[in-house]
This record gives sequence, C-alpha cells and structure tokens, in this order.
Amino acid sequence: QRSPEVSAPKARAVRSPGRQVIAATKASPGKGTASSLSATKPVPPFRPSDALPSQKQSNFHERHKIEKSIQKAASKYNLSPGLIKGVIRAESNFQVDAVSRAGARGLMQLMPATAKELGVSNPLDIDQNIDGGARYLRKMLDRFGGDVKLALAAYNAGPGTVRKYAGKVPYPETIQYVDRVLRFSD
Repeated sequence: QRSPEVSAPKARAVRSPGRQVIAATKASPGKGTASSLSATKPVPPFRPSDALPSQKQSNFHERHKIEKSIQKAASKYNLSPGLIKGVIRAESNFQVDAVSRAGARGLMQLMPATAKELGVSNPLDIDQNIDGGARYLRKMLDRFGGDVKLALAAYNAGPGTVRKYAGKVPYPETIQYVDRVLRFSD
C-alpha cells in the first residue's frame, strides 16, 4: 500500500504595511495534502536608505569626482561629455577599480602600455584614467578624420586593426562595442 504523495512546501510573499512576510504553505491541495503550514517569518523590506552612511557618502563623492573629471576632460580634449560617459559605461560600467582579463584597468579600461604611453601612472585613479582615456579617444578621432565610429572601433580593437580592415572591422565584439557606446552616449 502506497502513502499519498506529499508536495514540498512552497513559499509565497504576503505584504503588509511596512514589512514583508513569507508564508509557507503545502502546495496542491487534492494531491494527498489535507493541511497547510502557516508558519510566518517577518522579513524587513530592503530600502536603499539602509546602506551605511559612509557607503552612501563615498558613492556620492566618487560619482561627483567622476562627473567633474569627465567635464574637465571633455573641455580639455574637445569631446562630448556624453561620448566619454558612453565609453566609460561600455568599458567598466563606472567601476573605478575594474580590471579586465586582458589587464586593462580603470573606468576607461586603459591597457598598461597605453596608460604608460599616455603618462598615466595610476590607471585606477579617477582623474588620471579619465584624462588618459579621453586623450586617447581624441587621438583616435584625429587619426580617423573625426569619424566617431572608426575612433571607437580603434579604441576597442586598436588603430592598426581599423587600418588593416579599411574601417570595416569584422570582429563582432568591436561592432557591438561601437553600437553600445553610441547608445550609451547622451
């Protein structure tokens, strides 16, 4: 003789003002389940304001410093702040300490040799990284006659690659990169 199948409890969220309660109930009445569990456990709601004050303050100051550095570099190298922001978002998603598998570092993901060539001694420094990345972007724009798509392709795949393929870089990653930066730009 077989005993009736008992389903595992399922959790469902029940909202009440100011808090969330998880209620566990046995599923599927009619499949051999005659009772339900009504154990409740209060779970406080997540609020961004629950972050530690030092974290919020640090993030605010970091964002402010990034924005100031973008504006300064845009003015210095005659670039759109939106274009610089687009590159940063595509490269590091605004993570100051980002390091790629290939070794590129910082907000604008400068490779060590490129950083050195640009005089960037600390690529994880916000001001140095944005200044160096913006300077390199300006260099690529000048090299490719102001063509933003070619300059972005060169920023991603290198100017030699853009020349090798006469501006039609066949790498899907580079094609997607150029599209992403342009979409992310203001």
